[in-house]
Amino acid sequence: MENPVAAAQQEERILILPKRESIAKRPKTALVLAGGGARGAYELGVWQALREMDISIDVVTGSSIGALNGALIAYDDFDRCAELWDKITTSQIFAVEVDDRADLKQKNILLRWMFVKNFLGRKTPDTSRMKKVLAPYFDEERLRASPIDYGVVTVDIAGRKPVERFKEEIPEGKILDYMVASASVYPAVMPHEIDGVKYIDGGFADNLPYGLAMRKKPDRLIAVDLEAPGIHDRNGVRALDGTIYIKSGWDLGPTLLFETKLIRRNARLGYLDTLKAFSALYGHRYAFLWKDREGFALLSARLDEALGRFGHEKTKSPVEATLKKLAAGAVTSRVRGMLEGRESALACAEMAGEIFSVDPLKIYDKQVFDNRLADECRAVALPPEAADKPMEKLEALFAKLVTEARPVRAKRAAQLLRAMERQGDDLGFLAEAAIWTEEFFAALYLLLMGIE
Repeated sequence: MENPVAAAQQEERILILPKRESIAKRPKTALVLAGGGARGAYELGVWQALREMDISIDVVTGSSIGALNGALIAYDDFDRCAELWDKITTSQIFAVEVDDRADLKQKNILLRWMFVKNFLGRKTPDTSRMKKVLAPYFDEERLRASPIDYGVVTVDIAGRKPVERFKEEIPEGKILDYMVASASVYPAVMPHEIDGVKYIDGGFADNLPYGLAMRKKPDRLIAVDLEAPGIHDRNGVRALDGTIYIKSGWDLGPTLLFETKLIRRNARLGYLDTLKAFSALYGHRYAFLWKDREGFALLSARLDEALGRFGHEKTKSPVEATLKKLAAGAVTSRVRGMLEGRESALACAEMAGEIFSVDPLKIYDKQVFDNRLADECRAVALPPEAADKPMEKLEALFAKLVTEARPVRAKRAAQLLRAMERQGDDLGFLAEAAIWTEEFFAALYLLLMGIE
């Protein structure tokens, strides 16, 4: 397999050298891997970054796909893990055929419909295919001999209770069975039976099993959240001292559809997000060189000053004052949720990058990112009726925006903001930004960076 997380050196010839931990100061580290089916390729990328930074793992616990990845991590076989992700297919695991001519959304809908039909027709596949596919990649003797503690979560379906086991608590010859049990996504597949007891996916009890890891008393947790369906205690793991919490700012896609292109994308995102979590890179949705952090901080100060001017000029009437207050409140409420702890300039830049389809799988110098953004922005054609002035009637403004694609809205918003800046009128901005918040904050970044 072409390493899906290689190539930290991009076409811009930027070379990233991850920070390495001092051997003398290494804390006892537990890696907690969430379940999420096909999204689990993200954890392969996380592992690659940890290896590059020479971060040793002392404990690994996982649920569902996290249990499978965790076993390979426990006996330190990255190549075998990469090979598994390169070869695994939906049909291998679930005994269903997916039409390759369909797009990703259609495939996901068709796959779910097949699962429903199989369940209603009592034709749900058992886990024998899954176990047969996985068996060549797992070596129980090697796993038991590893100095890394390995733990897995599954659910006893009859007793409706979680079953948590470290490798030393699992009977000889049964570790693969417990892995398969943890990944038995009922009702897509039947429960997996071990010694007369039927088990289902660990995500039904604990899809982010940090409590199991804490039994080994680590000094630090690295928790990888795939944001898949299941029982989670995200607030609990985040509240623990010494937790490094890793999740993607992007949608990782369907959980039951194993597509090569999506697998490689998610592995790359996991790699970049882990480097960011350890301050080897900077950013949230995009990956910037660490040196760009200072530039974003200075830009945030300018942006915050500009935003502070909106809604504070004297208004012409009580009605206009009320509208401004309501619109400003709506904008503030949405922005709080969208910032996700980011500085305002970084948030706006990343909103613009997403809207104008800048590739999130590359590592950027900020100037390179801005150049890419400018190229994508200039390629967007505005409709002839787009006016370089504030709309006078809100009805016309909203009606026009509803029909426009996101890049058109953002580019048009930049025009609107320029006109408002000249005319000293911000009512239109606040009203429109209350509905199309991301587009307008992307437009603010375009204006600050002089992107036409």
